[in-house]
Amino acid sequence: SRHWKAVPVQGLPEAFCGGWVGYCGYDTVRYVYSNKLPRENAPEDDRSLADMHVGLYKDVVVFDNAMKMCYVVHWVEVSETESEESLEFAYSAGRQRLTELIARFQD
Repeated sequence: SRHWKAVPVQGLPEAFCGGWVGYCGYDTVRYVYSNKLPRENAPEDDRSLADMHVGLYKDVVVFDNAMKMCYVVHWVEVSETESEESLEFAYSAGRQRLTELIARFQD
Protein backbone atom coordinates (compact mmCIF):
# COMPACT_ATOMS: atom_id res chain seq x y z
CA SER A 1 0.00 0.00 0.00
CA ARG A 2 3.02 2.26 0.38
CA HIS A 3 3.17 2.61 -3.41
CA TRP A 4 -0.55 3.23 -3.94
CA LYS A 5 -1.05 6.65 -5.43
CA ALA A 6 -4.41 7.87 -6.64
CA VAL A 7 -4.51 9.67 -9.95
CA PRO A 8 -6.83 12.70 -9.84
CA VAL A 9 -9.76 12.38 -12.22
CA GLN A 10 -11.41 15.54 -13.46
CA GLY A 11 -15.02 15.74 -12.25
CA LEU A 12 -14.50 13.47 -9.25
CA PRO A 13 -14.08 14.82 -5.72
CA GLU A 14 -10.87 14.49 -3.77
CA ALA A 15 -12.31 11.99 -1.34
CA PHE A 16 -11.38 8.71 0.23
CA CYS A 17 -10.85 6.21 -2.56
CA GLY A 18 -9.53 3.04 -0.96
CA GLY A 19 -6.69 1.71 1.08
CA TRP A 20 -6.58 0.54 4.69
CA VAL A 21 -10.01 0.60 6.28
CA GLY A 22 -11.19 -0.90 9.49
CA TYR A 23 -12.46 -0.73 12.99
CA CYS A 24 -10.64 0.16 16.20
CA GLY A 25 -12.49 -0.65 19.39
CA TYR A 26 -12.94 1.87 22.16
CA ASP A 27 -10.24 0.35 24.37
CA THR A 28 -7.52 0.33 21.68
CA VAL A 29 -6.52 3.72 23.05
CA ARG A 30 -4.95 1.68 25.87
CA TYR A 31 -2.29 0.41 23.42
CA VAL A 32 -1.12 3.96 22.77
CA TYR A 33 -1.51 5.36 26.31
CA SER A 34 -0.61 2.29 28.34
CA ASN A 35 1.12 4.43 30.98
CA LYS A 36 -2.10 6.43 31.59
CA LEU A 37 -4.68 3.74 30.82
CA PRO A 38 -3.20 0.36 31.78
CA ARG A 39 -4.79 -2.76 30.24
CA GLU A 40 -5.26 -4.31 33.69
CA ASN A 41 -7.73 -1.51 34.53
CA ALA A 42 -9.83 -2.19 31.42
CA PRO A 43 -13.33 -3.61 31.88
CA GLU A 44 -13.75 -7.35 31.45
CA ASP A 45 -13.99 -8.48 27.82
CA ASP A 46 -17.39 -10.16 27.88
CA ARG A 47 -17.89 -10.38 24.10
CA SER A 48 -14.52 -11.68 22.82
CA LEU A 49 -14.51 -9.19 19.95
CA ALA A 50 -11.31 -8.23 18.18
CA ASP A 51 -9.74 -4.97 19.35
CA MET A 52 -8.96 -4.06 15.77
CA HIS A 53 -9.92 -5.29 12.33
CA VAL A 54 -8.46 -3.71 9.20
CA GLY A 55 -8.21 -4.67 5.56
CA LEU A 56 -6.63 -3.34 2.39
CA TYR A 57 -9.44 -2.92 -0.10
CA LYS A 58 -9.26 -2.38 -3.85
CA ASP A 59 -13.04 -2.05 -4.20
CA VAL A 60 -14.69 0.74 -2.24
CA VAL A 61 -18.11 2.34 -2.18
CA VAL A 62 -17.88 5.89 -0.87
CA PHE A 63 -21.03 7.56 0.44
CA ASP A 64 -20.96 11.36 0.48
CA ASN A 65 -23.80 12.21 2.83
CA ALA A 66 -23.35 15.96 2.39
CA MET A 67 -23.78 15.81 -1.39
CA LYS A 68 -26.10 12.76 -1.36
CA MET A 69 -23.79 10.97 -3.80
CA CYS A 70 -22.29 7.51 -3.98
CA TYR A 71 -19.00 6.74 -5.70
CA VAL A 72 -17.83 3.26 -6.66
CA VAL A 73 -14.03 2.96 -6.79
CA HIS A 74 -11.78 0.16 -8.01
CA TRP A 75 -8.01 0.44 -7.77
CA VAL A 76 -6.10 -0.55 -10.90
CA GLU A 77 -2.53 -1.41 -10.02
CA VAL A 78 0.04 -0.44 -12.63
CA SER A 79 3.71 0.33 -12.62
CA GLU A 80 5.50 3.16 -14.36
CA THR A 81 7.33 0.67 -16.58
CA GLU A 82 4.27 -1.04 -18.09
CA SER A 83 3.69 -0.97 -21.82
CA GLU A 84 0.84 1.00 -23.36
CA GLU A 85 -0.87 -2.27 -24.27
CA SER A 86 -0.59 -3.50 -20.70
CA LEU A 87 -1.99 -0.20 -19.38
CA GLU A 88 -4.93 -0.39 -21.79
CA PHE A 89 -5.67 -3.94 -20.66
CA ALA A 90 -5.52 -2.92 -16.99
CA TYR A 91 -7.82 0.05 -17.67
CA SER A 92 -10.29 -2.16 -19.53
CA ALA A 93 -10.27 -4.75 -16.74
CA GLY A 94 -10.79 -1.99 -14.17
CA ARG A 95 -13.79 -0.61 -16.07
CA GLN A 96 -15.25 -4.14 -16.24
CA ARG A 97 -14.83 -4.55 -12.49
CA LEU A 98 -16.60 -1.19 -11.90
CA THR A 99 -19.46 -2.30 -14.13
CA GLU A 100 -19.81 -5.51 -12.08
CA LEU A 101 -19.75 -3.62 -8.79
CA ILE A 102 -22.35 -1.09 -9.92
CA ALA A 103 -24.60 -3.89 -11.20
CA ARG A 104 -24.64 -5.41 -7.69
CA PHE A 105 -26.18 -2.22 -6.36
CA GLN A 106 -28.71 -1.91 -9.15
CA ASP A 107 -30.15 -5.42 -8.77
